[in-house]
Amino acid sequence: MVNKKGYLKTLEAVLAIVIILLFTFSVTPKEEIDLSMPQNIKTSQSFILSELQNNETIRYYVVHSDDSDAASNAAYKAVDSLISENMPSSYDYTFGICKMSSCISNITSLALETSIYSQDILITTDGLIQNPKVVRLWVWRKI
Repeated sequence: MVNKKGYLKTLEAVLAIVIILLFTFSVTPKEEIDLSMPQNIKTSQSFILSELQNNETIRYYVVHSDDSDAASNAAYKAVDSLISENMPSSYDYTFGICKMSSCISNITSLALETSIYSQDILITTDGLIQNPKVVRLWVWRKI
């Protein structure tokens, strides 16, 4: 005859271990990763994008950036100047002026641990030319 007391004691021990592990994992505090954007970056990006939206000269350059190489160069210089003057010194950036919302950048040289913060704005003209552009700004802490 099989000893049923041994099976019950083993089952009790396994259940006790499972209950203890469940309790331990549910009570133990978990490390939370803060994924929110730092306030200085949020403020800088908001100011830069607001300035892009309201500065008629930069808007003109951005909307006409595909017309010629000179217009593209003027647009990139104007946007780069605006960003570099208003970016916190401990952060680096890149930006893109694109026709579509799928604006991408090749930020491949950054370490995997670096957080990259991105915001964009759609810029168009009020006149007859309907040539909308997306200006996307990527910001990260300097390594």
